[in-house]
Amino acid sequence: MDTVALLHYSEHMVPIPNKRTVRYPVPLLCEGGRAWVEVEEYDTSRNVFSGRGGEYFATMVEAFLAAGHGRAAQVGAARSFLFPAPELHEFAMQWMVQAFSRDTSP
Repeated sequence: MDTVALLHYSEHMVPIPNKRTVRYPVPLLCEGGRAWVEVEEYDTSRNVFSGRGGEYFATMVEAFLAAGHGRAAQVGAARSFLFPAPELHEFAMQWMVQAFSRDTSP
């Protein structure tokens, strides 16, 4: 439950300031040739909220399920989950605001 990729979108969209960013060069096709351009994005390789430790995706998903959303079922040998994406996204943003907007210092 800690690998729901949709939650990275929620991290990007939630209106909490001072998210950790990372900058790195990427090759882009510009005027018929390759140019290296530096890009900046939220650092989703770890927690994007500065000064906050730990992984929280699984906690959000478990809270979403506990609130009566989504479905769990067996698919082959794997326990699987089906989530309504818009509802999970809204739930996750509200959860992050409550959990991370108290202290937004870098």
